[in-house]
Amino acid sequence: MTPPRGRWPLVVLTVLSLLSLGACTVSFHAGDGAGSPKPGSVPPLVRDNQAVLDLRSLPTREDVGLGRGEDSSGYDRGIGSPGIKVKVLLPGGTLNLLAFGVFARAQSLDGPPPVPASQAPPYHIVVNVRYRDAKEVAAVLAQQASTLGLSAEERAQLEGQARTGDLGSTVMPALVLKNFLVEADVRIDGPDEVTVNYLFTFLDTSTVLLPGRTAGPALPPRPAATRQP
Repeated sequence: MTPPRGRWPLVVLTVLSLLSLGACTVSFHAGDGAGSPKPGSVPPLVRDNQAVLDLRSLPTREDVGLGRGEDSSGYDRGIGSPGIKVKVLLPGGTLNLLAFGVFARAQSLDGPPPVPASQAPPYHIVVNVRYRDAKEVAAVLAQQASTLGLSAEERAQLEGQARTGDLGSTVMPALVLKNFLVEADVRIDGPDEVTVNYLFTFLDTSTVLLPGRTAGPALPPRPAATRQP
């Protein structure tokens, strides 16, 4: 249940990359905007404070709201707002999350031929969710365990922590496929500062240190007929 050694939590890398983008283009959306796309543009991921992430196959740039020339796209809601209702479809089931932030980014590919991030497929998606306290986080994650890809042992441990509240900040690797990684990044910074960053990363998982995890079959490409409008 502790972060694997040898790498930073991917959410940290995402934040740093967003802050250090030079010539890259970021589309950031704050407030409750209805999310009406301009003619000829890519529809935003979040519309009317709702979003659907179908991660049962590899998403396209359009699926996560990355427009032409954009490397990253973010949607943020402040405290007191209705939040963003996010439905995440995973191979093992569906997560229904009330988020305060949703972020997606692409990463350049070495090739051959090389592909710039502004044209590359999605690499990383983060959904930020606040919870009341450590007990609630543990209880929710225990309920989500099978969908996230956590083991029965990990679920039992979370159920115990839901009773005691003995859960600290940690990054929990969950579902591991050959080209897809799901993680729950738990951040407990105080009694009223409890967040889970649900991390979805599309990469060759053989390059990541994940003790005790065996990768399952790769996610298939998105069938053209099922791509989001």
